[in-house]
Amino acid sequence: MAWKREDGYEALQLHLAYLYQPFYAMNDRAHRIGHVISVSEVSVEINSKLGLGLDNGILVGASMVHDLFNLSRDDHHKLAGEYVVKNPIEWLNEFSTQERKTMGDAAAEH
Repeated sequence: MAWKREDGYEALQLHLAYLYQPFYAMNDRAHRIGHVISVSEVSVEINSKLGLGLDNGILVGASMVHDLFNLSRDDHHKLAGEYVVKNPIEWLNEFSTQERKTMGDAAAEH
């Protein structure tokens, strides 16, 4: 089932956890799906508590992909950023080009 922006960021988190679980299962124990879910939840919490006004969908998207290519510790952050910006992935189509760049930058700079 495809995620649509109107479904909200919580549904996005669930969708991405399901979608990327096989990839995260290959990571070391510290960088599996539980880690990225925690990062996602903390990013939304910080956004709320500090009143930053950032888009939680962008935060969740960046958080959920930031260690997707963890098998390559040297450049996994760069690969995650490029993945978000350059790939025609269905869930990413819900975001504008600029939003995808912001998400990619966040994933790459983690």
